[in-house]
Amino acid sequence: MSLSASVYRKQSLTTAERAEVVKVDLHSGQPLIGDCLSQPVRAFLAAEIFIGNLSTVAEFRGVLEQSAPTQSEVIRALILRNGTESGNAIGREHVLAIAAECSNILSHVTLRSSPVETFLSELANLAAIAIAEDSPIALI
Repeated sequence: MSLSASVYRKQSLTTAERAEVVKVDLHSGQPLIGDCLSQPVRAFLAAEIFIGNLSTVAEFRGVLEQSAPTQSEVIRALILRNGTESGNAIGREHVLAIAAECSNILSHVTLRSSPVETFLSELANLAAIAIAEDSPIALI
């Protein structure tokens, strides 16, 4: 089992794309079109990051618990809790908190883990895209 995070385009949809959208999943922000109401439409992805498998998620959580326990509370609770968060969505208020935590940790904490630093940089970028698109982060 692995975990990824994605953001669906909302603000940057073209007029033609908006015309195709039948509805938007309120939980994930995923635009749904025509006959494919239950199928994700990759063309509507603004960004996606691969977080890792269960052991990678546990490793990231452990590094952040040790190196930045108070600065990573939202990230650990909503994304790295146990690696089985697939299907959950993270709303705007938490996306803002995640962006702030990533920035704070990357600026002020020595992690001694290049993969965790890469994950936080990618997550910060994903959060910025989610804010710009006014769309949640969907865990898949």
